[in-house]
Amino acid sequence: FLTKSTNELTLKLGAKVVGASDSSYVQGPVKKIGNTAFVFPTGINNSYRPIEISAPSTTTSEFIAEFKDDSVSVNTNTKDTTLARLIREQYWNLNRTSGTSQVYVTLSWNSLSTLIDTIVTIASWNGSQWKDMGKGILEGNNSFGKLQSNVAATSYNQFIIAFSGSSGILIPPACQEIETAY
Repeated sequence: FLTKSTNELTLKLGAKVVGASDSSYVQGPVKKIGNTAFVFPTGINNSYRPIEISAPSTTTSEFIAEFKDDSVSVNTNTKDTTLARLIREQYWNLNRTSGTSQVYVTLSWNSLSTLIDTIVTIASWNGSQWKDMGKGILEGNNSFGKLQSNVAATSYNQFIIAFSGSSGILIPPACQEIETAY
């Protein structure tokens, strides 16, 4: 299902999504209204990449989510000192468009975007830097799984899976980051 910012899919209070997969997802923005936890059925390029939120506090809360896949690592040097490496090539836009609810965010990965280690965390862009949201519940393995933030989000913009650790910890680069072999 393909949507646009001018024609997003809107799911009202109590709506549920069933049957999402690599061949059945929404490419584009999905809006959720209500106070129930929700799995946004987002994805792109034959890859189902859901983002989940915990239950908002009010029935009028509105969130819009979309998965993005690009090759630009925007502002990846502007980050909390607890973040070692940011994976900005794939990210989720999650915007709170109505209400003041703060929610926990859960991000996913699959065989097309495997993890190289489990020292992962969730990071969010607050408008000036990437903030470490911590590692909450981690489920799955390096090929498939999901990770919930340890704290509720306070700003809503871009969310990514990042590697935690001080700047002294070496994290292997992604293959697309290697330009010249010596």
